Amino acid sequence: MKAEFRKTGIATQLLQLLAKWFVKQNAFYICVDPGSEQGRDFYARHGAGNLNEHWMAWKDMSVVLKT
Repeated sequence: MKAEFRKTGIATQLLQLLAKWFVKQNAFYICVDPGSEQGRDFYARHGAGNLNEHWMAWKDMSVVLKT
């Protein structure tokens, strides 16, 4: 993401929309490749934990809706 768009809330809104869709589909365990340290920090702030050195995961994606 370009620096000018960071910290505007857009990514959080998109993640929350995805979380709503996943929860509606009864998909709670979700994995993501953070792609960068900024991505890793973002997902961690929204409840994802480290799955391994390359992947992060939510055991319950609905926690995103509470952030």
